[in-house]
Amino acid sequence: MNPTSDIIVGTERTNLALTKFRSAHRLPGQENWWFPMGVVDEYVVGFKPLTPECLEDWTGSRGLTYIDTLSKNYSIEGTWDGNHEVAVFPVACVNVNAPEFCYTMYVEHHLQALVLWELGRDALPYPGQIAPAQDPIPYPHTDGTPVTVRLDLIDNVLYCYTDNVLKFTQVVTSNLQDSTIAGVTSDRNRTSDHNTGFPLSTFSITPLPD
Repeated sequence: MNPTSDIIVGTERTNLALTKFRSAHRLPGQENWWFPMGVVDEYVVGFKPLTPECLEDWTGSRGLTYIDTLSKNYSIEGTWDGNHEVAVFPVACVNVNAPEFCYTMYVEHHLQALVLWELGRDALPYPGQIAPAQDPIPYPHTDGTPVTVRLDLIDNVLYCYTDNVLKFTQVVTSNLQDSTIAGVTSDRNRTSDHNTGFPLSTFSITPLPD
């Protein structure tokens, strides 16, 4: 990562010297896969491109923002508001140079299941997306019903919870082991306006003892 690069926070471009959050759309060669994301008052927010450097016609429907927790063990929790048009969930074990990229657990409305993904470095055409684990969840899920997802990373084992119920335990794949980076990802309905900023989810990151 270029230490002089910047990210989107609020409605302004902010240098990394002033914030630790980074947007995946700033990764080299990734600007047309991820839409810009930032963090405002514990809310994850998506934004339209602010300069010609950010492509106006990006094809990805997913954004991701991440931070170095400085801890190999941590807990990250996010509450999705239940909007079926815009999903948002925590990510763990981020390695921006690995094809697997990170783990995230989504309530997949179209699959009618809870899925633990290796998200993959490119948002489209999903070359790295696999599902290490799936579990049916009560359906129909009512649009607008919040779901809280928590990912606890302890000694390279990922413990995945929804609403404080343990759903999956996953040994971290070798490319993502010992990562101290976590964050939040969102995925918009393909018919939604990619150029609209919106609040997505509250979340928190808590370092755990190493």
